[in-house]
Amino acid sequence: PSTTCQEDSCSNQGVCLQQWEGFTCDCSMTSYAGPLCNDAGTTYIFGRDGGVVMYTWPPNERPSTRADRLALGFSTQQKHAVLLRVDSASGLGDYLQLQIDKGNIRVVFNVGTDDINIEESSKFVNDGKYHVIRFTRSGGNATLRLDDLSVIEHYPSGNIDNERLAIARQRIPYRLGRVVDDWLLDKGKNPD
Repeated sequence: PSTTCQEDSCSNQGVCLQQWEGFTCDCSMTSYAGPLCNDAGTTYIFGRDGGVVMYTWPPNERPSTRADRLALGFSTQQKHAVLLRVDSASGLGDYLQLQIDKGNIRVVFNVGTDDINIEESSKFVNDGKYHVIRFTRSGGNATLRLDDLSVIEHYPSGNIDNERLAIARQRIPYRLGRVVDDWLLDKGKNPD
């Protein structure tokens, strides 16, 4: 075997990382494990009645909500199911939900503005075969990829200045928010 990264060094879309005396595989976005990303990752099996795995972050160890990166592998024949849900701290209302809707993969998230939906409708996933979903989010920008299909991208639409202001207003103290409104008016844009 080669000690340098080759196109097929890592399985299942693992990322090859060249080291001084060989290479390692980053399997973090594959749903697989092992030195070459070809071992089964952490696996949970649920019966027809479903199941749930719940984790609550300790209050002082909560991760940033600015970005998400996740990979999830599954096989099912269910036409409707919630595969993953992440809720923010109580009272914030932010969430991310990965679900099967009418046999298709859909991600819905809200990080302080509106619900944002991304759907892969070109392939059914309730066929009993193994599928891998990769999802990334940074603010309102997101990507979704199912198996080896093309990446679906979501970028907020509309007036970029006004959209950024709407998001920022939720985090800007009122006095400072008025300064931003004045700046937009000076640019000839209506902040509302």
